[in-house]
Amino acid sequence: MPLHLSSSNRIETLQQQLAELFSTQPLADVFAREVVLVPTMAMQRWLNLRIANCHGVAANIEYPLPAAWIWNLAAQLLGVCDDAPTGGVPLQDPLSRESAAWKIYGILPGLLQRSEFVSLLHYLQDDDAGVKRWQLAQRIADVFDRYQYYRPDWIRAWSAVEPRRCPTPDMVQSWQPILWRALIADCTDAHRVALIDRLLQALLREHGASRLSSILPERLSCFALS
Repeated sequence: MPLHLSSSNRIETLQQQLAELFSTQPLADVFAREVVLVPTMAMQRWLNLRIANCHGVAANIEYPLPAAWIWNLAAQLLGVCDDAPTGGVPLQDPLSRESAAWKIYGILPGLLQRSEFVSLLHYLQDDDAGVKRWQLAQRIADVFDRYQYYRPDWIRAWSAVEPRRCPTPDMVQSWQPILWRALIADCTDAHRVALIDRLLQALLREHGASRLSSILPERLSCFALS
């Protein structure tokens, strides 16, 4: 699959180039879907409307988010299972922001008596209704989600069977690795960083590249701003 890179300081120009590509270089299989990775669902809606304006209709185009697309690719290569034992891939990310927030909400009370969590215990005083705990769980889930994208080395260190030291800055408080390990207790091999590591290992094995070629779409487009 060749790589073509288009850049512009105007998003409308990029959109017009993508629409032109679809019309001048259609896929060999008329029933195949175009796949366009987008960073947000708002971008998906805008792009689909613009393509429809150019062509009169926008049909049979898939707009997955990158994380969801990679998860689906790993599922096809590594195998899908419902409960994600070692060697399989769960149908959905068990630590998506929403799922992780609910899990953190349930885990926190059992950890607050540890000395590392004294700052959180102080923050959650007089929170009888659990509103502050839910808001805190959402914020922590968002932070952990970002760590998986931008600090995978921290996640690997925290997830190790024997947790090892890693060069985390002072702003990373001592309760974070403890909470992370509690969070992945039932999905040690199924969080995003572990899944990507397993996917890369599978690709390096014999016939890994040929299996990948058989799974990839004829054309994969990535549409984003930087």
